[in-house]
Amino acid sequence: MTPSSDAPPNDAQRFQAAVLLFSNRRVADALSILQPILQQSEPSPTRASALNLAGVCALNLGHPTDAEQFWRRALEDKPDYAEPHCNLGSLFRRLERMPEAEASFRAALACRADYVDAHYNLGLLLHHAGRLGEAEAAYRSALTLSPKLATAHNNLGAVLHAQRRLDEAQAAFVEALAGNPEYGDAYVNLGKLLIDRERLQEAEVMLRAAVVAQPEHVPAHHHLGSLLALLKRFDEAEPVLRHALTLAPQTPEIHTSLASTLIETDRYLDAEAASRTALAFRDDDVNALHTLGIALNRQGRTGEAEAVWRRALEIQPAHAAAKFGLATLLLQTQRYEEGWPLYEARHERGDAQKRASAPDVSCPRWQGESLHGKSLLIWREQGFGDALQFGRYIASLRAQGVAHLTFACPPPLSRLFASVHGIDAVVDTHAAVAQRQYDYWTFLPSVPGLLHDKALPPAQFLTPDAGLVDRWRSRLAGLAARKIGLVWKGNAKHVNDHHRSLPSLETLAPLWGTADTSFVSLQKGAGEDEANFAPADQPILPLGAELTDFADTAAVIAQLDLVICVDTAVAHLAGALGKACWVMLPATDNEWRWTRAQTGPASPWYADNVRAFRQTEPGNWAQAVQAMRAALEMR
Repeated sequence: MTPSSDAPPNDAQRFQAAVLLFSNRRVADALSILQPILQQSEPSPTRASALNLAGVCALNLGHPTDAEQFWRRALEDKPDYAEPHCNLGSLFRRLERMPEAEASFRAALACRADYVDAHYNLGLLLHHAGRLGEAEAAYRSALTLSPKLATAHNNLGAVLHAQRRLDEAQAAFVEALAGNPEYGDAYVNLGKLLIDRERLQEAEVMLRAAVVAQPEHVPAHHHLGSLLALLKRFDEAEPVLRHALTLAPQTPEIHTSLASTLIETDRYLDAEAASRTALAFRDDDVNALHTLGIALNRQGRTGEAEAVWRRALEIQPAHAAAKFGLATLLLQTQRYEEGWPLYEARHERGDAQKRASAPDVSCPRWQGESLHGKSLLIWREQGFGDALQFGRYIASLRAQGVAHLTFACPPPLSRLFASVHGIDAVVDTHAAVAQRQYDYWTFLPSVPGLLHDKALPPAQFLTPDAGLVDRWRSRLAGLAARKIGLVWKGNAKHVNDHHRSLPSLETLAPLWGTADTSFVSLQKGAGEDEANFAPADQPILPLGAELTDFADTAAVIAQLDLVICVDTAVAHLAGALGKACWVMLPATDNEWRWTRAQTGPASPWYADNVRAFRQTEPGNWAQAVQAMRAALEMR
């Protein structure tokens, strides 16, 4: 007998109709048509499937409690039904009920070992929990079953990146993009990895590709803006970050990145406002607190900056950037006892360009143990200025009873430090690692904290080589009675060089108006050639190309009456030689080694011989140069 056309639908027909309605986004109608099956008092062949679909509908309609109940009922009907287990796992992960979520995903896999979604979602959970090895295994299981699953390749790449397996991570991101060329997350993750590898131009290409693939992809705009700031293309970075904020105005991380960019362009009030906006959305955001601390400190509001950095460290005591920020403030205000331990955070910061690498030697790093009768390797930090500033502590180490002290440094410092009393051997870094016979090693700027020094040793610890002084005397003969050495640019790769270096030698032109004065160029690297082609009204002896190392520079400085320089290693060299030096300092971006004074003693580290001439406004050196001109005329 053929059923009439108006006969009521059976359970299978109802279920198929519900599936069709759900696929057409008529979720409420789908749930409604399932009701007769859901209300049955006894299990039926279709009820478990109907309960599972009802759970999916309920969750889509914003009823997670109902969804959980439907899925639990489905498992009562059919305990080996993998889908409800997996759906419960996803719900529990969303509700942060992580142990239940993990148990549900594993139950789904016990029911069906080839269940791709369960492997993948278990990977997400383990990844979030920081269980990277297990997450990797789960993602790889998903990919074994579904080799072209782009999301699994992408997340596997993120796990590998977190484990510093960079080549494997990069390959995983490339696979993700092969599976989905429009995959914004994979472009962003590949861009972040390339930044980590310092391949910044390639990273920019990836991040721009993410923006093209998904124009409203917020992380793509955010990371592109941050990268442009890292490349010091601030005029491009700011509009990109502001566009990201139009897409996600309540994202504190983007406000914080904007604040960092505004700091780099000396717009400290705007940076303060951006940081405070980030904190309005998340008042315990330590990165926003840190950028606020910088903005306040650059405005000279040191008390407020200190309070903000202390607040950040209350929330996250290990936050390296906040520790370093507070350390520099404490050291600048001569609170050394608290400042030195925090200053060790300079090695913990994420920026590889700001971090010194530890030597590859078998001995432990010195942590303040007795040095009596021990051998010690002093390992250089990245900047020449650190060695020249902290070299005064060689004598302090020797006073601890060190039996043998080796100083590892790059060639430009070798001859200079070879004559320092208390150093037994000066070697390059390769030779230092090859010897490997030390009891301890240390970074030189770590020494004062480990010695618990409350007072600074005398600044002068260098003596120029007499033979070099004689050799350079003839080059300086015939110059006017008052000889002044000049350095107007620092290392162009330094993170703050745009603040500290002068635009050109021409900026110092007013100094040539002083009587009976001759000028000598000590400039090396960027700007060195300017002295070779100086204007006729700015005669200067160009020695840069002839200065092979700091020993040569020291021998020349010893015969000058004065050194005028920007904040670079030569200022510390002059200070360590006991030579008169005037250091030109930016209005902001206060390096902790120098005081905040406009004029007068530049630093407690060189209280007797180094004088500061600071900008009165960012980027404008004119008043500082005029102040030096007036001081020269009175000298």
